[in-house]
Amino acid sequence: APIRWRCSPRPAAACSRRAGRWSTWTAPSSPRRRRWRRTSWRCASASRRRLEVFSPKLARRLSLSSYDVWRCWLALEANPAVCAFCERPARLKGAASPTLDFWVSLRNRPDGEFWLLVGDPDESTSSSGSTDLPRHVHGRPLRPITAALLSSLAIPLANWAQILPYLVSFREHRQPM
Repeated sequence: APIRWRCSPRPAAACSRRAGRWSTWTAPSSPRRRRWRRTSWRCASASRRRLEVFSPKLARRLSLSSYDVWRCWLALEANPAVCAFCERPARLKGAASPTLDFWVSLRNRPDGEFWLLVGDPDESTSSSGSTDLPRHVHGRPLRPITAALLSSLAIPLANWAQILPYLVSFREHRQPM
């Protein structure tokens, strides 16, 4: 007699996210039981994370590299003084230097400024010469954004994170101001 499946069987190559690891679904020996086996590759580490978001201000998708950059993007979307911005616009000094996180154009500064996420100076154990940042990069001011600044905005950013999906979903239906 043919086996009757309670749910439609998936091919063995179908993948699913389960318990923080990628697993592959294999056909069960019994129709009531499913087996999961781990594959050899794992998810990228948290330092190499990529978050895809849609920006209502720019009307395009953005690719962000960490949750701190995501919080910084939420602050940009929530700030009415921000006219435009761009993620990862340039390098700090040269090819081996860190990438700047945002170029931000404000109403009172249309040529813009660069934003760079930095660690708190109290937590860093490196020498003071390597933690000094230039005040201007590529002819524009550089604003360092610390984790303390982002944590001070935790409640407004949490609220804005709840609002943004609705703005994105209904962007076609809103009336121009």
